[in-house]
Amino acid sequence: YDANEQVVEYDRAVAEALVAANEYKTQRAAAYPSIADQLDTLYHQGYDGWKATITAVKEEFPKP
Repeated sequence: YDANEQVVEYDRAVAEALVAANEYKTQRAAAYPSIADQLDTLYHQGYDGWKATITAVKEEFPKP
């Protein structure tokens, strides 16, 4: 329903395509280490270690 309590119609296929196209974002968010863990990686392994961790997640869940 919209703000005027009217029934809103939509094309389900379009909505599902939009969700599927953005699924990688949800998967990446779940796979990234916490901010605390990322900061710990930066401290102990430096920028290159942190970048390797982030790159691994991005490669596992690439943009479509």
